[in-house]
Amino acid sequence: MNKLILTILLLLLCNTVFADIFKKIEVKGNDRIDKKVIIEYSKLIVNRNYAENDLNEAQKNIYKTGFFSDVTLSISNNILLIQVNENPMISFFYIEGENRKSVLEQFDNFVVLKENKFFDLAKAKQDLEIIKLFYRNTGYYAAKINLITSELDDNKINLVYRIEKGNKTKINDIFFIGNKKIKSNKLRDVIKSTRHNWWKLLSITNINPEIIKRDTGILKDFYLNEGYFDVQITSYKVELIDDNYANIIFSIEAGKKYSFGELKVIDQKNLFDKNIVNSLQNNINKLSKKIYDESQIAKFDRKANKLFTEQKLDFAFTRIEKIKDNDLINLNVYLLEDVKRFVKNINIYGNEITEEKVIRNQLEFVEGDSFSRRKLKNSINRIKSTGIFKDTKYKIRDEDNNLVSVDLSVEEQPTGSISAGAGYGSTGGLITGSLSEKNLFGTGIASNIEFSLTEDKITGFIDIINPDYKNSGNTFKNSIGIIDEDFSNVGYESSKVLAQTSYRYELFEDIYYQPGLLFDYDKIDVVDTSTNLTNRDGNYFTSGITQSISKDKRNSRLFPSSGYVYGINQTFAHLASDVPYLRNRIFSNSYAKFGDDYIGSLKLSFRHINTFDTNEDVKLSDRIFSSRKTLRGFESRGVGPKDGNIYVGGNYGAAASIQSTFPNPFPDSWNAKTLVFLDNGNVWGVDYSDNVDESNFIRTTAGIALEWWSPVGPISLTFSNAIRKASTDKTESFNFQIGGVF
Repeated sequence: MNKLILTILLLLLCNTVFADIFKKIEVKGNDRIDKKVIIEYSKLIVNRNYAENDLNEAQKNIYKTGFFSDVTLSISNNILLIQVNENPMISFFYIEGENRKSVLEQFDNFVVLKENKFFDLAKAKQDLEIIKLFYRNTGYYAAKINLITSELDDNKINLVYRIEKGNKTKINDIFFIGNKKIKSNKLRDVIKSTRHNWWKLLSITNINPEIIKRDTGILKDFYLNEGYFDVQITSYKVELIDDNYANIIFSIEAGKKYSFGELKVIDQKNLFDKNIVNSLQNNINKLSKKIYDESQIAKFDRKANKLFTEQKLDFAFTRIEKIKDNDLINLNVYLLEDVKRFVKNINIYGNEITEEKVIRNQLEFVEGDSFSRRKLKNSINRIKSTGIFKDTKYKIRDEDNNLVSVDLSVEEQPTGSISAGAGYGSTGGLITGSLSEKNLFGTGIASNIEFSLTEDKITGFIDIINPDYKNSGNTFKNSIGIIDEDFSNVGYESSKVLAQTSYRYELFEDIYYQPGLLFDYDKIDVVDTSTNLTNRDGNYFTSGITQSISKDKRNSRLFPSSGYVYGINQTFAHLASDVPYLRNRIFSNSYAKFGDDYIGSLKLSFRHINTFDTNEDVKLSDRIFSSRKTLRGFESRGVGPKDGNIYVGGNYGAAASIQSTFPNPFPDSWNAKTLVFLDNGNVWGVDYSDNVDESNFIRTTAGIALEWWSPVGPISLTFSNAIRKASTDKTESFNFQIGGVF
């Protein structure tokens, strides 16, 4: 024991009594750096006793300057000698292989070593890694960057970064590993990243770290909405295959699937009217025993917030507690009241392109309004939903007299996109493309240009969309476009120029109403003179009022697996129209999931168009035709009334389709989906002639379909059998499509 104590004392003594007291400091080896500067960096002064640790710290301080390659400290005869070896001075600095001015300006901001700086190998390597990271973040994962130095006289050096950035790294494939529970083809449908293939002429299929990072959040949200409360996206990595391609690998631990358990709305302090509490309780009870779904919780929270707003409960908010109970998730929804505070100032930072009013329009408060965490949360969510900003942060500063100032910091992101596709199939070739921008000139207005070219039809549209017209949260849309049709089996050619405007808003919960105006000019040339169509050609002007109303309760608009959507679209063409008419379309689509492999749908639709003037007939290009999308097993425009050899369409159309996915024997990596379907439909009615059979006969087909993301592109194969058909119909037992934008 005594030996141990003696050892500790000796160690302490060695650490505290090491150096003699020096009365002078000398510096040797320095050329460009003044002696006084070096001593100042060491933070040592004369006539003071320093321990060994103090001298080591002084040595580190001098090293940190980056001026020296070697530093030693020694004491002799009460003199501290600081011996240094200066790093060379950078005489010439150059980045070779990068000519883009904007990129070079960014390098100038974050590269540390430049001309007239001391060369430090450690800092040079840090700069090298930062440059590599920049190229990875911009999609050049295989970029080669080399550090080259050449020594000069007078302890100077030339510094060059030689860059071979190559091509942007494309996505070869996307893999999902781990206990993922959900098939890879479904997960690929969800994320933004997409595999590179030949048919995606201009689509963004390069490695993009920002999008990959966003994909991890999308995947987690998808799992949470499918009942996997414990899901973890444990990691993701980019694995280079060669200089041009890489794989993205997501690691997923899904955990088990949960359902909603006990659901309570709790007003502990009796702050709210019982009718409000009961209304919220009845609303959340709808989730009872259903598969756990975070999107439904968020939807309930929005309903609660809307109710608070309607009741003018400015300071009310909810706190939702989630409790695991075996295979159930119990929810406790606490109704609370925030501290009564008011907004003094709102400061917005980071919007270099976007106008400030675009951001302010998303806020539920202005200066002088009441402030609550509910309003702040809703405002942040609204800002994020614009798709303009990569990140949004906030800071609340308390002021005097129950006032607060709100500081909002946004980080903008690229909002433009360009895409194109090409394909070929039973119906011929297809080329499509689009150019879109979500934040036109920083105004928050979206624009979109798109076109489609097939052997029979050319379309092109330009849309200008204001998603928050006059701060209403409603959508105002203007469109102009062209439609040029030349179908071989309809006997006419049509060239149409049109303009549309519409205003869409939520009439009731999940019920949207969209009134609008329509104008078009249509030139029709009849090319088959052997029919009753010969007097139907000419130039036609149409102006009309449009309206649509729909209720949408689908769980997803892109890939629905449950819920429904139904509605009616109507066009009333009269004022100044050459052929006044009334057109209606009624539709209903329902979806249901039966296990992980079966997603069923039932789609119904009815269309009709009739003129107001008995002396006028519906123009040829407005007549209703069948489509492969609604009546598989028949050619498009190959069903219905026939005038000679020409299919003339009808005044009425109806379709009913039931289909379901089902398990297939293909490996998960094939990303293949199989469907079984039963389609029914017809078009009928001829207003321009009593000599044409109206074709009052329902057609029925059944079949299977395969959608496969093959190595050569997406392939769609449809095998069908026309169970019920007319002798004049053109059937199609097999249809295929390769490529395109799916």
